Amino acid sequence: MNAEKAFKVYWGMHLHLTSPSYCVLTYGMNTKMAQSKFDALSEFQRHRFNWLGTKFTDAQSLVYACLGCHFDGINMQFGNREDILGAYYKFKSRRESLTYSLKSDVSKHEMLDFIPVNKLIFKYLVGYVSPEYVILLCNGTNELDTLYKSPNLIWAKSKILLLIKYVPFFNAEKFLPLIELNEHHVTAE
Repeated sequence: MNAEKAFKVYWGMHLHLTSPSYCVLTYGMNTKMAQSKFDALSEFQRHRFNWLGTKFTDAQSLVYACLGCHFDGINMQFGNREDILGAYYKFKSRRESLTYSLKSDVSKHEMLDFIPVNKLIFKYLVGYVSPEYVILLCNGTNELDTLYKSPNLIWAKSKILLLIKYVPFFNAEKFLPLIELNEHHVTAE
């Protein structure tokens, strides 16, 4: 992958994860804006994206790196390489062991006496439960949208938007059987 393609993946994912109206699945990554932004990069910035393209040789790996960095609050354009790699490996390992991670989240949730999603969101924000678990609990509802619009959670708006934007990259249907037995306990108050 060259620097230009790496930048376009980064730019598309960054817009997707931070903008309520942009959807990379609808508009794609190879847009006119991405090209003009790439053309305006300095040599130093192009070197960064050349490294990203060399390190993450396929689009899926770079998408995982983008998702991992966003969940860890790392700016890929300016963050150091070790942090970017760490966020990538952390995200990839969580995705690869998702069944185990979700079973762990279910048991944590049971210890909390099945608090509703509007309170469980705080557990997600401090890293107690995975984002995938919150998405599973909200599957088929508009609870994440309601939480995103809540004036009480304005301080967490970007993290909730990240959850909303992550939904298309996570196959919730595959993992629903893990929580179906307990879904009557997780409705909002």
